[in-house]
Order: sequence, then structure tokens, then C-alpha cells
Amino acid sequence: MEQPTKRRKKKTGFRIKSIVLGIVAFIIVAMSLFHAPFSRYSSEYLEHKKKYKHIIEARDQSQDSLLLSLSQASTKEEIASYILAFKQLKKTSTAKHKAYSSIKNQLVKEHFFLGRSSFKYWLFQFGLITLAFYFSIHTLITDLKKSLRTGHEFISIAGVS
Repeated sequence: MEQPTKRRKKKTGFRIKSIVLGIVAFIIVAMSLFHAPFSRYSSEYLEHKKKYKHIIEARDQSQDSLLLSLSQASTKEEIASYILAFKQLKKTSTAKHKAYSSIKNQLVKEHFFLGRSSFKYWLFQFGLITLAFYFSIHTLITDLKKSLRTGHEFISIAGVS
């Protein structure tokens, strides 16, 4: 009478273990998809990025007006003043661009997560790597249980390593 109950317990334990492993496998497989609701960039970064277009447009308009004044220049002094104005414009536009870039880089660094550019990207990469690791281990175990060696265990070992 004790043997049938042991078999039932063993089957029940096997089913629970299989269900838990199935849930874990599903979570691991779906982990690379969990990144969808997260934003790749912070809202501050996106707001700051809009300023770039205005900086470039202002620089281009200033250069166009300087070129127009150069086309109307007739003396060497007017050309020399154009060259000075152009050098000054280049300095100011470079300074504005450096200031913009430093703020942008600071905002990017603030959004980093565990060495990745964002939590979204980290979660995506972690999910893919975990997925590959899980399937490498799973296929390695199945290949080692088989009596016929096909060489696939070396591929699985390479995947795990």
C-alpha cells in the first residue's frame, strides 16, 4: 500500500518541479521583452536635445548674414572686418556647442544603469544573455544525458562559457 503513495508523491513532486521550471523558463525567455515600457532616454535629455536645432540654426543664420556682408564688401578693411567677425562667430558657436555637449553628456551619464546607457538597454541585454545562458545549459544537460554523442555538447559548453 505504501508504494502507490510514494509513486504519487514522486509524480506530484515531479509535476510541481516541472511547473516551476516552466515558469522560470518563461520568465527568462520573456525577460528580454520586459524592457518595452521603459524609456531609452530621460525626459531631461529629450528636452535638452531640442536646443541643438536652435543652436545650429542661429549659427547658420549668422554665417549667412556674414557671407552677405562679404559679398557687399569692396575694400580690404571690410574684408578684414569680415574675417574677424567670422573668427568671433566660430569661437562663440564652438563655445555654445561645447556647453550643449557637456550638458548632454552629463544627462547621459545620469541615465546610465550598471554600465549600460539606460535601464531599458540593460534589461534587454540581461534578458538576451540570460536566455542564451539558460538554453545553453538546458541543451548541455540534454546532450550529456544522451547515450549517443553528437558533438553538440561542445557547442553548449561554448555557449555557457
